[in-house]
Amino acid sequence: MFFLARQATSASLLHLKLPGNERNLKCNYRAEDDMKKSYHSQKGENTKLQQQITTLKSDKTNLQQHLLDLQRRVAELELQIGHDEHH
Repeated sequence: MFFLARQATSASLLHLKLPGNERNLKCNYRAEDDMKKSYHSQKGENTKLQQQITTLKSDKTNLQQHLLDLQRRVAELELQIGHDEHH
């Protein structure tokens, strides 16, 4: 008899805990789903930023090359002006 009463009490306690456990599982599932969405969103943002970095590096390289070309041209003009002054 004691065993049956104890078993009934255990079953009652489990039944009382069930809604809380169910709520916790739903919250955990929701949190995991939010994490997955955030992860995919962040991954997309990282890809976009990496593409922008690549574009900026390319632009920087092109500007450096253009600057070198202009510096050479200035040096050529300075030589030409100096050469013209001696004649």
